[in-house]
Amino acid sequence: MLTSLAIHAIPMTLCMHIRWYTVPEQEHLPLEEQRFAPLAPTATWGDMLTNLMLNPILIYFCWLVGYGLVNFVFTSRVANYEMDSSYKTFTTIPSLRKKVEFLKPLPMPIVFLLAHFFYYLVLHMWAVLMFHNFYLNVAACAVWCYWSFFQ
Repeated sequence: MLTSLAIHAIPMTLCMHIRWYTVPEQEHLPLEEQRFAPLAPTATWGDMLTNLMLNPILIYFCWLVGYGLVNFVFTSRVANYEMDSSYKTFTTIPSLRKKVEFLKPLPMPIVFLLAHFFYYLVLHMWAVLMFHNFYLNVAACAVWCYWSFFQ
């Protein structure tokens, strides 16, 4: 239970507190005394889209390419199931495998990396929504805290 709280509820609670309480509280301080990056009230939608969506996705995509190269090109231990990994889970659970059978022409490592990317994309968009909506953030944090107690 403590591990689940540590990896699910505590980071979300801390991020919520920093975003909605600490950052607004420090706005009156000079920039060099602020501990967290200030919110830019004059930022345009284009700036926000670039900073909150495109840049993180590009960074993640670079990581994903490296992850794919290391695990599926430079070594075959993951692809040959010699190591316990999320790829092994993804390809050996029948219910998961059935959901991606329509992508059969693609090699399974590519399907796995695509699924990994779309999983990240959906969760990242959810995080951006929570960054902009206090009540959604509070509700999600409450659900994560409640859920973490039963893991």
